[in-house]
Order: sequence, then C-alpha cells, then structure tokens
Amino acid sequence: GGFLFWVGEPTGRNDLCPKGILTLKEILNMRLKADLVVLNACASAAGRWEGPQCIATMPAGFLGAGAKNILATLWNITDKYAGRFMVNFYRKWLSGMSYSRALRETKMEMIACRDTALPTLWAAWVLIGR
Repeated sequence: GGFLFWVGEPTGRNDLCPKGILTLKEILNMRLKADLVVLNACASAAGRWEGPQCIATMPAGFLGAGAKNILATLWNITDKYAGRFMVNFYRKWLSGMSYSRALRETKMEMIACRDTALPTLWAAWVLIGR
C-alpha cells in the first residue's frame, strides 16, 4: 500500500512518477517527531494482512516512524464532507482543544446537523495514538 502524492511532470504530462508514491516501507524508514499526522484520504486507516497475526496499516507505519498521533479514516469518504470535517477539526484544535476533544466535538456537530447525521458521513475518522 502507499499514497500517491503527485502525478505527472510539471510540464503537464500525465505519466505516473514513482517519486510521488510514498510506500509503507518508506514510512517505516522515516524518523518523525510529528505530534499529529493527518491522513485525510479514503480508507487511510484500513489494513491488509501481511502474515499470521500481522496487519500492515499506514497509521501503524507512521506510529512506527515516531509520530505520536494519527487521524485517519476507516472507509471511503467524500471530498465534500472530508473538507468540512477537516476545517471544523482544525478550528477546534487551534482554539485549544486536544485532538481527541476536537475530533469528538466535530463529530457531535455533524450528528446534530440533519444533512450530516448519518454515521457513514462522520464516523470514518479515528484518532490513533500512543
């Protein structure tokens, strides 16, 4: 698994460029001092089996590389709600809330709104930490 950060050349060509793919192996070789890594992408916390009783996930890779907290999603999310979710989460966190409280308050706001009350629209985000 990996994340594709960049596709194509600055000239506008649409060829895949291997430099734009960050793999789990590369993440594990990093030495991070990040307090929070946000993986606001579809199913960014989903894992795959790597052998008996061993599951590989991007959040586990970032934790192994030294990050203290990961905010990721368990299933596919839409851009519309992901954007709204992140804006609200960051506003709350920047106002002084802890990551977990900002996450909870963001979810509670979405639950309270008729348009976003369905769990499929807010429950995908999870905070994984040490």
